[in-house]
Amino acid sequence: MVLKYCKVVDFNFYDLQNEWKNKIDGTFRNFDNKELYGVTFSRKFDLPRDANFPIDSLFLTIEKELKSGKKVIISLPSDSGWHMYVIYKQTPDGEFISYSKQWSHTLILRNTKEIVKKVNGTDIMTYSINKK
Repeated sequence: MVLKYCKVVDFNFYDLQNEWKNKIDGTFRNFDNKELYGVTFSRKFDLPRDANFPIDSLFLTIEKELKSGKKVIISLPSDSGWHMYVIYKQTPDGEFISYSKQWSHTLILRNTKEIVKKVNGTDIMTYSINKK
């Protein structure tokens, strides 16, 4: 979704999803420092999910990315393990709104911070667009 948002691939581009299929052992590690179509991804907050997780720092990092006009990829729990969402905005009350796709359904979460707090943190992916 981020590649589409950055307009480096067509809206109908699904090559990476088709290649990935239903991989259950994939993580952000697979994309850390990887360049795809001129966009380089960076994994952040690869830390144990426990009481010592720096949640405030995570939220500040997300806010900074959003304020710079970027989106943030976040890993959140789902019924079948973990699922990737894109945080696309912050509400006036400070909550993050995230979305994802599951087959033809669009998933929208309006309580991203609450979910992250319940699981004692999570990792994110940020990105930079490489100048040509």
